[in-house]
Amino acid sequence: MVSKTSATCLNFNSGSELWVNTARGKLRIDLPAQTVSTVNSDTVHHFEIDAFRKHCLINGLDDIGLTLQHADKIRSYEERHLATFPWLTNTIT
Repeated sequence: MVSKTSATCLNFNSGSELWVNTARGKLRIDLPAQTVSTVNSDTVHHFEIDAFRKHCLINGLDDIGLTLQHADKIRSYEERHLATFPWLTNTIT
């Protein structure tokens, strides 16, 4: 049975490791290794996470950040599209 504990303090190290202070002690969450361990590492538990979600969490990406990874491709498309359909650049005033 897993008991519920509330985190009192979160500390991020190097963007992929998280230390959580709980009522029962400190836990180390290592996202790249997909493990949770106690402070002295005598107990290590593996957890599963979707590869895409893991990538987003490690790199701090939300929906906008994911889109901005393709900014050059989007800009290129917009330029080609407007060159092909120049009347779309006209606005009604």
